[in-house]
Amino acid sequence: MKKYLAIVALAMMSATALAQKDTLKFIPEGDYANSIKILPAPPKEGSAHFLYDQYQYFWGKQQRETPRGKQAYDDAAYNGEAWARDFSGAYGIEINDRNTPELMKLFRSMWNNHATSKAKRFYHRTRPFVYFNQPSLVPEDEAELRKNGSYPSGHTNIGTALGLIMAEVNVANQDSILKRAWEYGQSRVIAGYHWQSDVDAGRFIGAAWVARLHADATFCEQLKRVKAEFRKLDKAGRIKKHNNK
Repeated sequence: MKKYLAIVALAMMSATALAQKDTLKFIPEGDYANSIKILPAPPKEGSAHFLYDQYQYFWGKQQRETPRGKQAYDDAAYNGEAWARDFSGAYGIEINDRNTPELMKLFRSMWNNHATSKAKRFYHRTRPFVYFNQPSLVPEDEAELRKNGSYPSGHTNIGTALGLIMAEVNVANQDSILKRAWEYGQSRVIAGYHWQSDVDAGRFIGAAWVARLHADATFCEQLKRVKAEFRKLDKAGRIKKHNNK
């Protein structure tokens, strides 16, 4: 038994080392657009905009016991493997290390981004589930998320960025990909972890992040590999095409 556990532990360590090795370093935090300077402050309590945030929170709660709520729960996972699962259907092929190793490498390289960090730290906005003192959709994440700011949404930032990049690669499926990216952000409202204005701001930061990435040589080189990988899969007839009309 001890020998078996040792083998399992060694395999897990090897997998972790491989995942860490299979990443690239894109732009450093200091080169991101300043989220404090480019975003307005979050809505003030009592404003019309904040009333809409509250309305959307209760809309989200109504979705939790539906299939859309199940999707929102799944969307809460935040890593390259989860993003692969979330976007595979829209992309047109199961995204994994076997089918799309270059896209997976890009996913993993985008894991630790800091595009929303400055505004999160500066405003330290209270999250909806804390404000209303009500349980969220994903209780296992509550303890950690109580500690950091709600505005803007980091999940939405990454979902938007990945959607824009994949839509650039797979133009034929751009509608389904961008729709899935939109849903990824709305899942944060359904979960009770973000206000609607957090999500809206996260979408803008995600777009700004992608624009900056296109000026980074390492990212552009990896994007070329992803596009070449996609063309090969498409030529082999392995990409499921969605009707964008």
